[in-house]
Amino acid sequence: MLTFTGSSSRYLKCRPLLRSFSYLHLTRMNMVRQIFVASFLVFSFHGMMSQDSSLVKKNTFFVEVGGSSYWYSLNYDRILKNQRKIRLSGRIGIMYIPPLAEPRQYIGIPLEFSWLKGSPPNHFEIGIGVTTILDAIMYPDSLRFYSLILQSSLRIGYRFQKSEGGFFFKAGITPIIFMDFFLGSNDPNLIVINPRDFFILPWAGVAAGWTLKN
Repeated sequence: MLTFTGSSSRYLKCRPLLRSFSYLHLTRMNMVRQIFVASFLVFSFHGMMSQDSSLVKKNTFFVEVGGSSYWYSLNYDRILKNQRKIRLSGRIGIMYIPPLAEPRQYIGIPLEFSWLKGSPPNHFEIGIGVTTILDAIMYPDSLRFYSLILQSSLRIGYRFQKSEGGFFFKAGITPIIFMDFFLGSNDPNLIVINPRDFFILPWAGVAAGWTLKN
């Protein structure tokens, strides 16, 4: 029969305590691993949600005074490339000036592409566009003149557009390059000489509207 004395006896008495300590140590390690994995998943999900929340809604309707259409315009804007820090947008609109003090009316269609930098709702905007304007002069004796105005424009400014949609605002400097081409008249016997105007106009624009939330 084996007997243990001294340190061996003390070891046998402490062995259950050692087993309990090892079990508690392993349990704590497992808990630490689970907490670490859960924290990693939570932060990853939070990062994904933060990335998604930085994407703005795509469709916006707005009215611009001044700007690339010179007078005003009613516009539709759509985000074409939607990333966290860089976005591309395209815009199309319409402008109409009826005959008021003179028998003259204007019909214009602005087109513009913009590069947006920043995070919602604040963006720095750089754009380039062209507006085609039909200039029609109609006299009471049915004599009519038509000319085509091409306006190339640049845009440097600020855009306020929230990620969830809602109120939309932008303002910027929009210098315009005018090119005027005479198209003709409804009188075939009338010869009109048009010098084809070309000039650059310092200009600016302010716009407000609404970004759809769906």
